[in-house]
Amino acid sequence: MIVFDFLMSNADRFGDDNANLLTLGDDGPLIFLDNGSGFSAPPPPAVLDARLASVSKFRRRTIDALRALDTQALKATMAADPLGPILDAAMWRGLETRRTAVLEHVARQQKRFGDAVFAW
Repeated sequence: MIVFDFLMSNADRFGDDNANLLTLGDDGPLIFLDNGSGFSAPPPPAVLDARLASVSKFRRRTIDALRALDTQALKATMAADPLGPILDAAMWRGLETRRTAVLEHVARQQKRFGDAVFAW
């Protein structure tokens, strides 16, 4: 969730003693709430940098997907949305900048701790 919020520049996840997430049943997936502040204004608040800096364990599949992300294909898919355009050019540039920052952070953690950074 910290990586997701960092990518979309959402500093509003945690507030009022609430993490703004639910689970669907006891074993269900996480449902992230309060995404309305995402992509609101560059640069991302320093709180997002601090949150990401505190993370040293990652889901391997998430990082693999982030590495493989084809931004142009995602743009094309999102352009077909009847509510689009969802993101403007500055938002796309910000996403790519933050994606690079996450991958650099993971690389630093992996250099320090090896593959132990991949919790699962």
